[in-house]
Amino acid sequence: MTIASAATSGTDGLAVHVPPFQEVSLVSSTTALGIAATVCGVFMGLSPLLQLRTIVERRSSDDISVPFFAVLIVGFVLWLSYGIALGNTALIVSNSIALMSYAITMVAVLQFRKSS
Repeated sequence: MTIASAATSGTDGLAVHVPPFQEVSLVSSTTALGIAATVCGVFMGLSPLLQLRTIVERRSSDDISVPFFAVLIVGFVLWLSYGIALGNTALIVSNSIALMSYAITMVAVLQFRKSS
């Protein structure tokens, strides 16, 4: 018995449309990409903590560029603001974590800077 005959057998000869099999996805590809970007952004945002550990162990931040950190912090503030304006969770989460991590590291950089 074919699908067409099975579909019409109980309907007095009227054809019933049977949709083709479709794969059901739990999340869209856009959502999956957003989740992956957020996770990557969080790890990137936490990365200056590795530098912070080195600064504290050596008790010196003389070889760290303050302008570099300052530019990144301004960038995170702008991206966070943009994410808030859009209501985009991926931007908000990753840039909030990055901003806090870089700000904490910047405080340590300034604290362990030796006077010239």
